[in-house]
Amino acid sequence: MIPDEALQLIFKPLVQLAGTASTDEDNRPRTSLGLGLFVAREIALAHGGGLTVASNEVEGTVFTVRLPKPVAAPTPPAV
Repeated sequence: MIPDEALQLIFKPLVQLAGTASTDEDNRPRTSLGLGLFVAREIALAHGGGLTVASNEVEGTVFTVRLPKPVAAPTPPAV
């Protein structure tokens, strides 16, 4: 589960959330730049959609991408 205060920051560039003890036990250096979710959200926004996140203990963490259905281009008249 992602804490509520962290959900406010998750789509900001260059932000890395602190891991939990169960995921950081090996103390490996982080190689992420913290850009993945920022870039994904910007792409969704550029297409007229969005990217959201919800997190709770019962359902876990769910990311939702919404993109508008494309409008079909009109068929040119036959000549």
